[in-house]
Amino acid sequence: MREVLVPPRHMALTVDMAEKLIKAAWYANPSEPPAKFVVLVDVDRSTPEDVVGPIRSALPGRLSGIGADVLVAYAQQHLEAWYFADSQNLRAYLRRALGSVDASAPDGIEDPKRHLMGLLAERSYTARIS
Repeated sequence: MREVLVPPRHMALTVDMAEKLIKAAWYANPSEPPAKFVVLVDVDRSTPEDVVGPIRSALPGRLSGIGADVLVAYAQQHLEAWYFADSQNLRAYLRRALGSVDASAPDGIEDPKRHLMGLLAERSYTARIS
């Protein structure tokens, strides 16, 4: 696995941004380009197909020179719920208790993004923090 790329300056992950990130990674090392790319989208409370569909349909036509597989996927639940599944490390990172959540059932946490943002307090929540 290579590095994880996220949009700069907290920009949204759009079709244009996904194209730029994939091309940047592809052309960064022409002698050893990646074999595949995974575009992981957090759909928050939207319908997954509403968020993922436009990326899945538009991205292949923009990557004609890229000889790698591209998979567009989304977190079934909130991506932030996954962090609560590793409650021990999340507690260590935050240096505080996780509040009133059942970390043994992270997919059952109502609005885990908002809960995580509350735990981060003075730190703003961004894709880089994520």
